[in-house]
Amino acid sequence: MKFDKSKRSVKWLFLGYFIAFVVIMIALLWTFRLLFMDMMYKQVKMSIVEKTAADIEREINRGGDLRKYVSMLSVNNDTSIAIIDGDGYIVLVSESESDGYEYAPSELSELRNEAFASKKGIFIKEVTSVNSDAEKPVKRVVYAKNIEIGDRIGGIGEVREGTGTIVLTCRVLPMTSTVKTINIELVTVTATMILVALCVAILLAKYVSRPLVNINNKSARLAHGDYGVVFDENSYKEVSELSKTLNYATGELGKTDRLRRELIANISHDLRTPLTMIRGYAEIMRDIPDENNAENMDVIIREAEYLTSLVNDMMDITKFEADVVGYDAERFEIGELISEIAGRYGSMYKMKGVSFDVKKSDKKHFAVSDRVKITNVIYNLINNAINHIGEDNTVYLTLEERAGGYVRIHVIDTGDGIEESKLTDIWDRYYKGERTHKRESVGSGLGLSIVKTVLNKLGCHYGVVSKVGEGSDFFFDLETVGDRTDKSL
Repeated sequence: MKFDKSKRSVKWLFLGYFIAFVVIMIALLWTFRLLFMDMMYKQVKMSIVEKTAADIEREINRGGDLRKYVSMLSVNNDTSIAIIDGDGYIVLVSESESDGYEYAPSELSELRNEAFASKKGIFIKEVTSVNSDAEKPVKRVVYAKNIEIGDRIGGIGEVREGTGTIVLTCRVLPMTSTVKTINIELVTVTATMILVALCVAILLAKYVSRPLVNINNKSARLAHGDYGVVFDENSYKEVSELSKTLNYATGELGKTDRLRRELIANISHDLRTPLTMIRGYAEIMRDIPDENNAENMDVIIREAEYLTSLVNDMMDITKFEADVVGYDAERFEIGELISEIAGRYGSMYKMKGVSFDVKKSDKKHFAVSDRVKITNVIYNLINNAINHIGEDNTVYLTLEERAGGYVRIHVIDTGDGIEESKLTDIWDRYYKGERTHKRESVGSGLGLSIVKTVLNKLGCHYGVVSKVGEGSDFFFDLETVGDRTDKSL
């Protein structure tokens, strides 16, 4: 059956994993004890025997008191030692009292011959014997090594010069009492480890799961619309980073919800006003024959055009954000486009006293982009400038040449300006600069959101510089292409 983690608490998962880890460690410890301890013990004893033989050979060459030295090694290393001179005579025997092994002359002679028969002058074998005080057979390792001996050995006297032999014997398996002691210690350690591991696992599981449980509970509140919830960022790294991300998301969701509510209220206001005027003027024209004139009809047409503009802008934003609008690149001269747009607006607003001041050099700057979308961007920026126009009743359009093959288009008004803290919010389609909503005199009021969406899609840099009481400068950059005739978006 497949294990479904989604139905298990992280606390119990962590607890289970930790306990499983401890059980595996204990199993490895017992495996080592049962399968490898005897082998490693034998290897350790073998290395002691080899080192003892090397130490004896070095002491013989040094000329020290060999009898005392061999006796010390026999006691310290629990090893029985015999030394044979060049003629095969036994010159020294030091038997370990704890080992209880006794050398027979015939055995030593046989071991010496085996060492001579070996290519390296070393003979090793395992034997099983029974001591007089032992209940069970004892395994030992017997080690014989040929060495060169002079005519005299320190602490012994004169001997036969030639190739002698060192013979060492020691146990290779621990005694029964030692094994029982180790087993008891392992059982005690195992029980202690399990108990400690269980306590530590419970504490760690609570420590790990507590912040996750808190995040889950607060996320549930967030899902139900409580945007005032705050996630605790004082935890371990991953949870702290998650909490920071959720706090940021909570703030954005709260802001979006607040602006959404404001948008609904503002759009409702913008829709209600023209609908009320259309209905009112239509009823007047129906009920009063003398009011059926061109002036009242113009009011109805103007309000209908405003409704159309509002609906179209909302549809455009939806299409841009859904990325279902095509972008057609074509080559055009930027200064010429700005002059054309300024000319159109100049004709439309001449009677209202609004003028358009265009500043550009005689040098031609060509770009390859979506001309229709760029025109729409400039339209919306000009509409925004008209809505916030200053006392001079002038909108300034400037074409500035920039480094790196770019030009910057400025649309400037001298109106009230924008507070610095609100400069990043004005591009949001939900944003309104004033708490008391007022209907835009030109456009739907969604123009800057359209500008942002289009320029992001075209990859253009854009921004705004504004000072309260001095006006605002909205700008965006276009890359120039010189004499090139095509460029992919």
